[in-house]
Amino acid sequence: MDRTLTWSLEEGPRVVLTGELTENANFGALLEKIGPSVRFDLAGVARINSPGVREWINFVNSLEKKGTKFALERCSVPFVNQLNMISNFRGSGEVVSVFAPYYCGSCNREGSRLIEKTPDPAAQITKPMKCPNCGAEMEFDDLPDTYLAFWS
Repeated sequence: MDRTLTWSLEEGPRVVLTGELTENANFGALLEKIGPSVRFDLAGVARINSPGVREWINFVNSLEKKGTKFALERCSVPFVNQLNMISNFRGSGEVVSVFAPYYCGSCNREGSRLIEKTPDPAAQITKPMKCPNCGAEMEFDDLPDTYLAFWS
């Protein structure tokens, strides 16, 4: 299965990234197509390794040098993990929404919920979430006090 990071440019402008952010990520052609502002949809980023972190930070730095304003939306759980570990991972970009991980202990299913940036985004995590598979209540599958730390 090919897990190479791919992108598509949509109206808005909006860039949808899908796949794995690794040393093989090539943002050169994308950088040329991006204008003064853009939104990145990161829901499809499934995995990020250490060299991928470097590639992303270099890309973000190039956007900033170019004067591009950008927002990060629908950030996947692996992307949020990097936002919490690496202080300059988002650069000057604004994080507007992220996915939060949930787990159903009844049927062993994983799920996620979109969390929007609000004055109290952590309150959205505690709202009950029903498992789409069995209907049981799912539990937040991370540390509630630190998952959204990058918004602090």
